[in-house]
Amino acid sequence: MRRRSYLIFTFGSYHRVESGVSNMQFFNVKTRKKVDVPDRDVTVTTMKNGRKAAKVDYNGMKLFKILSKEDQKRLRK
Repeated sequence: MRRRSYLIFTFGSYHRVESGVSNMQFFNVKTRKKVDVPDRDVTVTTMKNGRKAAKVDYNGMKLFKILSKEDQKRLRK
């Protein structure tokens, strides 16, 4: 069976969807590249100012992203 990949554009950011699995895109500062991470690996936290942020451990590096309202709704569990 062939895996299908779709690229979805939502308000300034792209999300790659493979076989029904949604991914979130982070920017790795060390390698200066964008990284696609599956939503199941993302941890949502609240910062001191009350905004929601996403954290993930990717290849031994910690990636961090402030979430938009659309991403918050999508990641709500």
